[in-house]
Amino acid sequence: MRPTPRTWLLLVAALVLLALNLLDLAPRVDPDAAPALPAVPADQATRIELSDSVEKIVLVPGEDAGGQRTWRLLAPVEARADQQMVDTLLSGFQRQVVADVRVDQGNLDAYGLEPGKGVVVELWAGGEQPAVSLTVGLDAPGGSSFVRLSGDDAIYRARVGGRDRFPVEVSRWRNRVPVGLDAEQVGSVTLERPGAEPVVLVREGGASLQGPGPWALDPPAPWPVDQAGVNALVGRLGALRADEVLAGDFDGGFEPPLVTATLALYDGTRRVLRLGSRAHAQAAFLKVDGDDVVYRVPRRDVLALLTDRDGTRDRTMLALEGGDVDALLLEQDGRRFLLRQVGGEGRWVVVDPPGAELDIERVLFAARALVSLRGDAVADGVAPGAAGLDRPSAVVTIVMIDGTSHALELGGPTTGRDGQPARFARVRGQGAVMVLAEATVQRILGAFRRG
Repeated sequence: MRPTPRTWLLLVAALVLLALNLLDLAPRVDPDAAPALPAVPADQATRIELSDSVEKIVLVPGEDAGGQRTWRLLAPVEARADQQMVDTLLSGFQRQVVADVRVDQGNLDAYGLEPGKGVVVELWAGGEQPAVSLTVGLDAPGGSSFVRLSGDDAIYRARVGGRDRFPVEVSRWRNRVPVGLDAEQVGSVTLERPGAEPVVLVREGGASLQGPGPWALDPPAPWPVDQAGVNALVGRLGALRADEVLAGDFDGGFEPPLVTATLALYDGTRRVLRLGSRAHAQAAFLKVDGDDVVYRVPRRDVLALLTDRDGTRDRTMLALEGGDVDALLLEQDGRRFLLRQVGGEGRWVVVDPPGAELDIERVLFAARALVSLRGDAVADGVAPGAAGLDRPSAVVTIVMIDGTSHALELGGPTTGRDGQPARFARVRGQGAVMVLAEATVQRILGAFRRG
């Protein structure tokens, strides 16, 4: 049977459709497809360069004395780098970054990408050529930035962390952590002030598998050392972060320093810190032996360096679990005010007097102050009667859910070590008379104020 003309026509049409279908399977090239930046894991990064039309920052990895991988500035100066800044920058390239969308081409000045405005960012991962090379411009809406890949005049939006992550200012990249250690690495602390007796604190028993031992004064004192206070001092120094790094010749009042602190580590090394006598209301100046800079640090973080031997004395009055507090009772001027915690920590109601208003914020402040109450000083030689504690002006009782209670007795007025108003106080049964700042007293009594 011979095919008819109609059959031949249908066969040709089928062949044409098959050919078109095969052509459609071929990969298409989209000229507007968004490119992707390769991943550069932090542990594989070998060099970082940031540059604009004036400055160039070069960062390279190295090792500290303990063999840990750290970053340092190679240019324009050689110095320790701010590890937190480097970690933040690299975190944006831990995974492949795919551009959000192509927004323009060639119109660089509208996006902060023109020479002198954009920041050229280049990351190496072991090769001779950078693994990532792009220019970062202005921040875009939604957390993206306008970027241009090297060798391409197209402008994209990409999530690379924002322009502030790539400052081309050497002061922003210098190390801001003067000490950088864990409190458990420290075996002794020595505080020296001109004309004063040194304060020497040592760990009893040294380091062990169970952790470092308790702190003791050398020579020993006839009273217990404030373990929490000393640990807080060492921990705060170890984690201290400067607000600004200044030139090494900055006059911070180091001739002589206000106090010199020497931290001896279990690995045999030492960190020597010098606190300048020049200070502002919220700032102090610190130098570390071996560094050629001055650190401007928060003043509140270094005030404990001014501690004398008596200042290391344990002043703990109460150390309770906030969630185990059942009720707070104030007895003052023949009146009672009873609060009870219900349904877990943070929810309080007034039990007595009925219908009284409750300021929950004041109650929470008072509860936090009470469960970890510390005196500002020990009132040595002051008898309870002389402190007004034989007939307290007020008694605050903390009742625990297990039925036990702790009574804070408030006595007469006095002056604190800082010259500010204070009150004599004690926890019933402890015996020791303490000096409690009036500000702390008012924070506690504030829980029971109406309205």
